[in-house]
Amino acid sequence: MNIYTSHNIVYLIRREKWDNETFGSKFNVSGSSVSTYKTGKATPKIETLIRIASYFDITLDQLVLYDLEYGDFPTALNKPTERRKKDTTTLNVIDKEETIKHLEKTIELQDKLIHAYECQIDDLSKTEGDNEAIKTGE
Repeated sequence: MNIYTSHNIVYLIRREKWDNETFGSKFNVSGSSVSTYKTGKATPKIETLIRIASYFDITLDQLVLYDLEYGDFPTALNKPTERRKKDTTTLNVIDKEETIKHLEKTIELQDKLIHAYECQIDDLSKTEGDNEAIKTGE
């Protein structure tokens, strides 16, 4: 599974013609933190990812698991107004089937994302435990 978080942050900054400080101010992080996100040296906290996704009208799985630059995701990032205009009360059978397939895929990707975060948390917990053992001399 590819994780596109840093690539997508670079893309969104470039697309909006922002610098690191501007991006950071929008999402309550420092410019230096944004720099580490862009290089992949750090991953934004889940709260920051939620703010970014909400701001750009995309889902967390789109932000993390899809390449936004090349449109490798189920809904159109560049056309959020068209997506909102669609009258969902008149969905035909094909639209309903496509919607169900998309929702199933979304659930599957969100499960993968949750698993990836759980692994990250486990790794951090192990690292913190190792650091505590070093401090206490065990």
